[in-house]
Amino acid sequence: MRALIYSAAVALTALPATAQSICAPREAMLNTVVTQLERERYFEALSPAGIVEVFAGDDGKWVMTATAPNGISCVLVAGEAWSAIPLAHGEPS
Repeated sequence: MRALIYSAAVALTALPATAQSICAPREAMLNTVVTQLERERYFEALSPAGIVEVFAGDDGKWVMTATAPNGISCVLVAGEAWSAIPLAHGEPS
């Protein structure tokens, strides 16, 4: 989990350098991901650079977004075969 947060934070700080990012104001991005793509938020983390979120659907497809402090959200990566892995009792998150 910590590796995912670190990777996402590193990717978030690199957003302006991404040449072909899919970006939009946060509300528009959420509307697209949640309403149109029918994805549910499974993960959210805060960093000094903004918010990182992972959304997934019942079909196993997922998308990771990052929102900068200026309110612009960008897709970092998307994929298939999402699987939520429950933590064992007492396991650190």
